[in-house]
Amino acid sequence: MTSYNAINGHWAASNYDTVNTILRKEWGYAGLVMTDWWAKMNDCAKGGEADYKNLSYMVRAGNDIYMVVPNNEAETYKDTINSSLEDGSLTLGELQLCAKRVLNFVLHAPVSKRPLRPLAICKEYASSQKEAPDGAKTIFEGEAITASLLNETDAVYFIAKEKKSFNVVAQYRKEEATVSQSVCNVLLDGQTVASIECRTTEGRTLIATPAQIILEPGAYRLSIEHTKAGIELIDIKFC
Repeated sequence: MTSYNAINGHWAASNYDTVNTILRKEWGYAGLVMTDWWAKMNDCAKGGEADYKNLSYMVRAGNDIYMVVPNNEAETYKDTINSSLEDGSLTLGELQLCAKRVLNFVLHAPVSKRPLRPLAICKEYASSQKEAPDGAKTIFEGEAITASLLNETDAVYFIAKEKKSFNVVAQYRKEEATVSQSVCNVLLDGQTVASIECRTTEGRTLIATPAQIILEPGAYRLSIEHTKAGIELIDIKFC
């Protein structure tokens, strides 16, 4: 892992001399290199201003993986890799070298030696209650329940009419421009069925589908748990 600091005006995550000249050539390291979380990079030849989206400079320096991209935003991250490939400041060969080291890491990791088995797409849950208690707030498939109501009401139940798979869908936002991660769990009958994680949304409202679950028919008590505060959860639905 490369560090956060600059070395002679070149940030560690895009420092060619540190990653390639010393680590790979002089010390003979052939493995994978990743950045520290939300590191910044600048031009690995000219130095200058640093930015966390300067991933083309990271690649040119031989740093293979950027940690970490916000939830569900890898395809719209607007980093500099594609534009640098187009203008020739980053070569396809430099990008392929990073991809090669990532693939070699995966192929030599213990997980690659495990026997193949069917993937468990989602977990299955059963409720001991067939109906919600009298006076309880109930929601059904596709109906949204606001987080404010969940915080104010002790008894909110989701009613599954038949056994089927449901997507857990949540709207959320986070104002602070901070590198710290926040986590909000969605619970049914006290069991965590989905976790919403984010660093910041810069005040934008985003939609996440953090889990797919199978529910037996019944009434499930719905609650939320902020294990690390910061996320403003707007609503939740199962559809």
